Amino acid sequence: MAPSLVFASVSLFILSLSTQGFAASSCKAIPGSESWPSDSEWAELNTLVGGRLSKPPPPAAVCHRNHPAYDESQCSDVTSGWRTTSWHAKQPMSTMWQNYNNYSCLPDPTTPCSGDGYPVYVLDAKTPEDIKAVIDFARTKKVRINIKNTGHDFLGRSTNPKSLSIWTHNLKSQKWFETSFTPKGCNFQIQGPAVTVGSGAQWSEVNSKARERSLAVVAGASTTVGVGGYIAGGGHGPLSAKFGLAADNVLEIEAVTASGEIITANECQNQDLFWALRGGGGSTFAVVTTYTMKAFPSVPVARWIGRVSGWDALTHMHVNWGKMAAQGASGYLNGYPGRGSGSASMTMNMPNATATTLHRYLDPIITNIEGITGRRGSGDDDEGSGSGSRGGSSNRDDENRRLAKRTNLITGVYQDFASVHDFLDATTFNREEGVGQVFPGTGSNKIITSWLWSEKAVAHPNLRQALMGAFDSDTQLLNDLTAGVGTANPPFIRGGGNAVNPAWRTAIMRPAAELQWSGSDKVKLAKRKADALKFGASLASVDPEGGTYLNEADPDTPNWQHAFWGSNYPRLLEIKRTRDPEGVFWCKACVGSEYWDVSAEGQLCPKGDIPAMDTPSVAPEAQEPAAPEAPVSAPEPPANIPETPVSEEAPASAPQPPVGVPEVDPLGPIGPTVPTVA
Repeated sequence: MAPSLVFASVSLFILSLSTQGFAASSCKAIPGSESWPSDSEWAELNTLVGGRLSKPPPPAAVCHRNHPAYDESQCSDVTSGWRTTSWHAKQPMSTMWQNYNNYSCLPDPTTPCSGDGYPVYVLDAKTPEDIKAVIDFARTKKVRINIKNTGHDFLGRSTNPKSLSIWTHNLKSQKWFETSFTPKGCNFQIQGPAVTVGSGAQWSEVNSKARERSLAVVAGASTTVGVGGYIAGGGHGPLSAKFGLAADNVLEIEAVTASGEIITANECQNQDLFWALRGGGGSTFAVVTTYTMKAFPSVPVARWIGRVSGWDALTHMHVNWGKMAAQGASGYLNGYPGRGSGSASMTMNMPNATATTLHRYLDPIITNIEGITGRRGSGDDDEGSGSGSRGGSSNRDDENRRLAKRTNLITGVYQDFASVHDFLDATTFNREEGVGQVFPGTGSNKIITSWLWSEKAVAHPNLRQALMGAFDSDTQLLNDLTAGVGTANPPFIRGGGNAVNPAWRTAIMRPAAELQWSGSDKVKLAKRKADALKFGASLASVDPEGGTYLNEADPDTPNWQHAFWGSNYPRLLEIKRTRDPEGVFWCKACVGSEYWDVSAEGQLCPKGDIPAMDTPSVAPEAQEPAAPEAPVSAPEPPANIPETPVSEEAPASAPQPPVGVPEVDPLGPIGPTVPTVA
């Protein structure tokens, strides 16, 4: 159907709408209520979207004899794929962690199975016009909207029950610009390569095409992570410490708003959404269909990979990491330090550098461990390599066991890679599933609690206690050491800034306690939720006025508005009020969500309008209950502990170049490329 006919059909089909705000709106319709659309209305919507609307059963229903969808032949595929991220990404409704859909339907045939924790209808979105038709329908019929790409969602935001879901997974277009990009409606070019990519793409797909062009982009550290939600929250990865967050590299956005308008947002039009959609969170302001991102040459990468053994060494690496972050180095610390030793595996990489350069910055840190412990650290080890990530690898585990037997507290090996993509190929977290990547907790339960730590935070006298208080024996440490000079002063950011949490601009790392467990016991779920609050309070105790990364955090984080967005929250709330006055989009712990209640039956009801934000105001019940008392004392740092800048050599924040002035390439010379070490 031609777009003009689609719009004409939609205009005849939908009813007029009210724009009086949340309070004037009624509760969202749920199945069985008088306001729920009739079968004929759903059928008409299906016609408008070209037959791409479906009413799928829960993904595991095929394993339950009493469910109409039971199919023993398909059950084996479900059970084998249930614990892999790639399987859930390919399902229109499935999400990776079942505690967020209330254990509605698990593959275990001895457990109940219902659709109560899932959307009712799903649009397989292929065009912006599809999304417009669904948004218009949901707005006028007052049906709750859900938005999902891969389901790689640590806060349960992509599984709203009793809703109409927009599945963006098949919006996978890519258009590459080799030399420059001209934003729509602007009279200037942005120099350098760029790519316009569909929001449903996954980073493995983008990286594959980038590799063909000897280019790279700031991307997630896992092949299954989707573009849309990742960028909406900010998006960090192995290159972020050098080149900024993914949201800092966005040049233009195309989206469908709550009013059903298909828009372009950039520096020259819809500037409010251009700001908000880069870091303000997904499922809140609009449904993004494409992002245009900055690309840059695929540079060589140096890597150190090894193990940090004991709480002294672990604390030492945290205290000294700022020296590496100032050089654009990044990495990952991964392990279960609460199991007594405080040990973890570690990877460290430096883009656009050689192992010789990495040696020069890292060796003094490793050598200095002797001064505080009396035991030696060694940067060199000739026994293979491992990897620190959310993924698992038998090779890495074997290497960790070998390294753990050594007397050195910090041991590892230096390596060189000829390109970003060679480096990514060698990392566990970028391998396809079946080779190494199975996220702990996938198919079962997961809660992440995290905090962003600055140089000031890691200089806190209670840093060691804060670390030790954040983990029990069953909780995983994953510290994403992905902040640094690039996130402090993003080299490619447009429009004068974005909605990313200001805490990222002083951060040098993002430590997290990751809780994962099996089963569907509600008592254990309650306990682990309480544990997460306790661990999160411990991490936050060294910088209680700071914040965290909204894509990898506990949705029950106290005062989440400040924790996720800091001083940007009032402006975001005002944009939400003006752009979505009826609350078409909603998700838990998202901008404006505090103005709605969710009943035990899953019905969403407004409890007040968002006030105008000429001056910051307090939202109703915006303050969450206080977290359990932190397990460590958390005074402010003494006055004699200075706040160390991200880098003594870091450039001052620079304004955007005037129109027509070429941008300075931040890559810089590095000397000869060193051949890849196998």
